[in-house]
Amino acid sequence: MRHATRFWFWLLMVGCALGCERERRGQLETDAEPAGSGAALDRMQFSSARRVGLQTTSEAMASGDLQRLKQMRLWVRNRAQVPIFEEGDLRALDLAIACLEHTTAPRAAIDELAEIESGTLKKPARELCETKLP
Repeated sequence: MRHATRFWFWLLMVGCALGCERERRGQLETDAEPAGSGAALDRMQFSSARRVGLQTTSEAMASGDLQRLKQMRLWVRNRAQVPIFEEGDLRALDLAIACLEHTTAPRAAIDELAEIESGTLKKPARELCETKLP
């Protein structure tokens, strides 16, 4: 009986050791780098960041949320390690902020937005500036 107990105890210990080793090896292979680690974005991450950034900025323009627009500008221009927005979207964001801060006349901003050839934020920025017309 004593030998049987030792055998089962030994078998349990070996099983646990092998299971832990297998688990550690699996973790090393599947661990993803945390977001913001400085690693380059892959295409899927870049596409998601761009889509969420544009959607968030568009919603902030629709609601006239100056604080959120300033945060988005800071993130897009200074914090993001790759260019998330196209040049037209960056210009539209700046003009929307200028309309809300009253540093640019709404008509002048709308005229400048008309000159932008493409960009997702062109329309929401124009609509925001139109609400500021006298």
